[in-house]
Amino acid sequence: MREYRLKAVIPTESEARGLHYDGDVYFSSNNHLFRVSGRKYTKICDVGGTITGFSISEKFFVVTEERMYMSNENRMVGSLKRGFSCIDTSKNLIVAGCSNMLEVWHIPKEFKLPLFKQHSRNLGHFLDIISVKFIDDSRVITTSRDCTVRLFDISGNRSTRICNTMSTPVAAYVLGAENNELVVVGEDGSILYFTIDGENVTYKGIIYLNSKVLASSCHLGLVAIATDKESEENLFIYSGQEVVHCASVGHKILDMSLSGDSIAVKGPRFIGIYNLVLNLFVFELDLPRIASMDVKKDVIAAGCSDKKVRIYDEQRCIHTFSDPNATHAVFSVHILQNSVLCLCLDGRVSIWDMKNGVCYRSFQIPARISASEVSDDNLLLFIADFNHYAIKVVDLQRGKEIDVLKGHEGPVFRMKWDGDSLYTLSYDNTVRRWNVYSQTVEELQIRKMATGFSVRNRRLCVATVDELAIYDSNLNYERGIKASLKARKRNEVFISEKPIESLDLTFDNKFIISGGEANSIKIISADTGDVVQVLRVSDNREWENYKEALGKESSKPFDKARVIEVLKIMHSSNQRAFYILTREGISIYEPSFIKFIPIRLDVSLTPESIRGYLSGQEYLKAAIGSLRINKYEVIKEVVLSCPADRIEGVVKHLDTALVDSLRPAISRMLDNSMHHLTAIRWLRFIVFYFGSSRAQGTELYKLKKSIDLTLRMGKLNKSMLLSIVRK
Repeated sequence: MREYRLKAVIPTESEARGLHYDGDVYFSSNNHLFRVSGRKYTKICDVGGTITGFSISEKFFVVTEERMYMSNENRMVGSLKRGFSCIDTSKNLIVAGCSNMLEVWHIPKEFKLPLFKQHSRNLGHFLDIISVKFIDDSRVITTSRDCTVRLFDISGNRSTRICNTMSTPVAAYVLGAENNELVVVGEDGSILYFTIDGENVTYKGIIYLNSKVLASSCHLGLVAIATDKESEENLFIYSGQEVVHCASVGHKILDMSLSGDSIAVKGPRFIGIYNLVLNLFVFELDLPRIASMDVKKDVIAAGCSDKKVRIYDEQRCIHTFSDPNATHAVFSVHILQNSVLCLCLDGRVSIWDMKNGVCYRSFQIPARISASEVSDDNLLLFIADFNHYAIKVVDLQRGKEIDVLKGHEGPVFRMKWDGDSLYTLSYDNTVRRWNVYSQTVEELQIRKMATGFSVRNRRLCVATVDELAIYDSNLNYERGIKASLKARKRNEVFISEKPIESLDLTFDNKFIISGGEANSIKIISADTGDVVQVLRVSDNREWENYKEALGKESSKPFDKARVIEVLKIMHSSNQRAFYILTREGISIYEPSFIKFIPIRLDVSLTPESIRGYLSGQEYLKAAIGSLRINKYEVIKEVVLSCPADRIEGVVKHLDTALVDSLRPAISRMLDNSMHHLTAIRWLRFIVFYFGSSRAQGTELYKLKKSIDLTLRMGKLNKSMLLSIVRK
């Protein structure tokens, strides 16, 4: 069985907050945390909601609306169910604002339960805390919506009000070699300066920016301020009360992090590193909203909502293309030989050379587009016209319409080129195969309402409302596979069955990767119809369709802008990987290779060698070999030969696949009264270490206790034991 895992994610536009810069840039996008190093980005971790902030102190502490997560070396260690508004960390402590309380937690040094231990809770503000900042290991400065700035002494468990402000203070920084200077940044654009002498605070002055402050940062005595001005200068660097640098950044800045002579800035659609000496961006990465994609040889073309086409690999954006003649949104993109084609909603076709970025062809094909496709030789473009139910054939070399394919009685909404033919699926519930070179067409009538299809190597798979229908190269029906998804509909409160809308066959035609308006991707065997793997599309609990079951508390309006759904699935044509397009962006999945236990590689698989293992008292090797052969007589010989005090050591080192072969063998041994006691001993540890999805927690404990009681009393309840084996 082939299994896949999430390999990479392309960062896109989102409401996520948080930015850190220390030579490498750490930023958030949706529920993912990324690191930029050497102009390439890598995903660090995923959390269960849109990221609202994070802090780094050897480990990563990521905050969402409902939880705080701790990640260590790209692995999620644990989480704390607290709704923090802001967070900062020192070497040993975490401080966070929780409503109007300042909570202090110990940073875990070892893995034990409970993972997080609270140090203290401090009350001082009477409205929500906006920002927290460590001054040293025991003192924290906070700002709140109650227009006050307070200093908390953690070791002394004291809180002191430093000052009041006329507007909401968004941040406060303590500067100077002796931490005796205070800078408070107000939301209305005011910057207040104070001098701290013990518990005495003296006002020094104020600066007005006459603009709303969106973000701020501080480093080595410099304070950076970003305002909401878009056409004027919106980035200011202050040393004391003097402006030492100002710049006009053509983006809305929501987060910033100052370090050395550079500053990292982030907005909803952009992240960059601005060099204050050179007065320009030395690194830029757009965070677009992706509407369409195409993949060829590990290169990803993305059509974006800003009417641009971007070319990605798994770690960076390589090129960005735009056509000044384009006036409508991007409908689809197609990768050609060394070129990329973009088709807009109004029929504008633009083609760029991917090496030099030149748009060498741009022309208009009037049509209301419902689907598009390109032939394998990159000579023909097919455009489905929604109004006339026809397919326009365009010669890409001349940029002209040369033919029209007619025959469908409804709009065409899916098209796919395979071999020498064009396959089309229409709302008239028919699939047509057009050979445009021999001028022949074949029609296939679908019995149920079709929702999508895929074709590879002339093998066709059509998705209907409740099944997948597979057809051979002659369009003869092979088999039907019952398949659907569970998700919440837009106009309903409750979970219901939903059809598969996006699918693709793997390049060897053995599996079907399917998805739709649900938070799951099903990988289905095309030969047997078995679901071999189910993948979660998104871990973002705040979006619709995350849950597979809803309760009474979920009778809330359906947020149509935050829907987890698969818009497109594409399997690579040259490797075992596939790509999915969702509303959150593009995710890349690769095979999860099996890690073999070294001992399994040395096990011989002949009955004679297994008896040799038994004579040498190598019972684990004997069990592994017999279960891999999967012959009952050989398994029984090993089970009966293993001493009672060695059974637990053998069972707990088996993997799940081998235990699945062991259960039916033990079940057969129960039919022989001579083997009852031995079978019970093996069952005891099988149930204890592996159990099943229907027997967990306290149920497993009860089963273990019942088996222990049976062994002590000598009462053999065969029906009970058989039910355990089935579990």
